[in-house]
Amino acid sequence: MEEKVRAAIERHRLFTPGERVVVAVSGGADSVALLHLLWRWRTELGLDLHVAHLNHRLRPEAEEEAAFVRRLAQAWGLPLTVGQREVACLARSGESLEDVARRVRRRFLAEVADAVGAAKIALGHHANDQAETVLLHLLRGSGATGLAGMAWQRGKFVRPLLGVTRTEIEAYCRRYGLSYVRDPSNAVPAFLRNRVRHELLPLLLERYNPNLVRTLGQTAAILAEEEAYLESALDRVWPKLKVAEQDGRVLLRVAALLAQPLALQRRAVRRAFFTLVGRENPFLTFDHVEEVLTLATTRAGKRLHLPRGVVVGQEAGNLVFAVGKVGAERPRVCWPVCRRLPVPGEVLFGDWLIKAALQPAEENLPLPAGHLEAACDFGRLPQPLFLRYWQPGDFFWPLGLGGRKKLQDFFVDAKVPREERAHIPLVVCPEGIVWIVGYRLDERWRVRPDTTAVLRLYACRQGSPSS
Repeated sequence: MEEKVRAAIERHRLFTPGERVVVAVSGGADSVALLHLLWRWRTELGLDLHVAHLNHRLRPEAEEEAAFVRRLAQAWGLPLTVGQREVACLARSGESLEDVARRVRRRFLAEVADAVGAAKIALGHHANDQAETVLLHLLRGSGATGLAGMAWQRGKFVRPLLGVTRTEIEAYCRRYGLSYVRDPSNAVPAFLRNRVRHELLPLLLERYNPNLVRTLGQTAAILAEEEAYLESALDRVWPKLKVAEQDGRVLLRVAALLAQPLALQRRAVRRAFFTLVGRENPFLTFDHVEEVLTLATTRAGKRLHLPRGVVVGQEAGNLVFAVGKVGAERPRVCWPVCRRLPVPGEVLFGDWLIKAALQPAEENLPLPAGHLEAACDFGRLPQPLFLRYWQPGDFFWPLGLGGRKKLQDFFVDAKVPREERAHIPLVVCPEGIVWIVGYRLDERWRVRPDTTAVLRLYACRQGSPSS
């Protein structure tokens, strides 16, 4: 392992002598092994190390893990920054809890790097993480951008362990007697990545390709190079496509856009979107991009609503991407309040009282008949649960409809007045909407014949809104 990591550092030029490096340490085996390696090689590589740990405040063990990292940094004589974030309340529409945690963690690490004057931020992602990422993106229908996986270096972020496996890392920890903490959430099957890690990847390794981790790493490396080439091709034509980029608006020339190969058209749409909301917001789907390209060939006046509040319209031969209304002053975007719903427990949210109760599944258990009650399969439901309001781009799988639907379209079909939509509570979990209070449960969490525990949700309107 050590030879692989040293070769990767040299081949990809991950560090420069004299640099200060922030090392992200969660306390798990991968980050502890990374810190130990860089600590051992700090003189040889000429590195000034600084440890950073973020407490996401998602699990009871979080405080203990932060204390473990403090002891580790102190034992090795390294400076440490520990931060805390209420990650669960920072979720945006369409984000899983894992995506939220990743976004918040990267921002925290960047802030630490700026504060201590670090040139690089070292992350502990390894070959198994890369394989899981490629499989996840494949399942979600990603193109080359997603299938390229994680890069050895992107900006300040570097991944020295990307070429070694989890097995090699754990063997390294045993060899040097390194203790580390285990995150119990990594075994929770409610999270898609965990199912890929513990179910799909082992099955593929056992029955189809025992070298799949290496194979997927090679695939990611090939696609990363092709991704870089296509981005450079877009760079060359971008000045011909972009009319303007100012005041929260990006304008693309329709004629010039449609003259490009389809691969570059799609990339241009994605670049315009990410220019407004940042690349940390992975909410633009293939269907969104195709809708924008269809809009480019239609008459002016039509408006298309994308995630993150981005609106696209055609004006005077240009595609106009803006946050808010096209042709209007950009509004201030305020994310709705988010509150945790304890199970069991109750929360006063706006002018609604929302209650959650657990009970064992019983034969002939009557399911709720009214709109202000819902029953869910608690064993399948990812935790924790939160309450928030509608956000642009929200979607769910309405019970009984057999497919995905945008929440905005659901409200239109249900004839919910526009002025009321922003005040309807949503019960949400890390994988999306659970219940639109007063309207519909998500199909994914319905009670099934094999359900062992039922989560009962109740809603009651209290009168005037509560702050």
